[in-house]
Amino acid sequence: MDKEQTYTPDCWVVFKTEEGQEHYRILAGWDGNYKDKDGKFVKEEWKVSGGVTGVFDDGDYYHFYTSANTTYTCSKHNWGMKDCIYHVWQTLSSEHQSTMLKKVDYTDINWKL
Repeated sequence: MDKEQTYTPDCWVVFKTEEGQEHYRILAGWDGNYKDKDGKFVKEEWKVSGGVTGVFDDGDYYHFYTSANTTYTCSKHNWGMKDCIYHVWQTLSSEHQSTMLKKVDYTDINWKL
């Protein structure tokens, strides 16, 4: 079994997709390098999560658990369409118009998954 990977992005948004069945995903971005599960620095500017399967709110952070066995630990202060992901969102939304991608405010979602 693969070791669970945890990501802590510098910026993030939640989006809804209706590919077959409605589900939520995280578009996460980094301003620079981060460490992978082996402790090596990786230059990754953005990542799209698997479908969100669970959420834990610890007050300052949301911990999003995904179908890809990853956790996104997202600071509530870093939420928003910032430079590190804006270009990715523009590309995703134009290329996937048929799947009805919609950026949503995480505070508007009933997270009882």
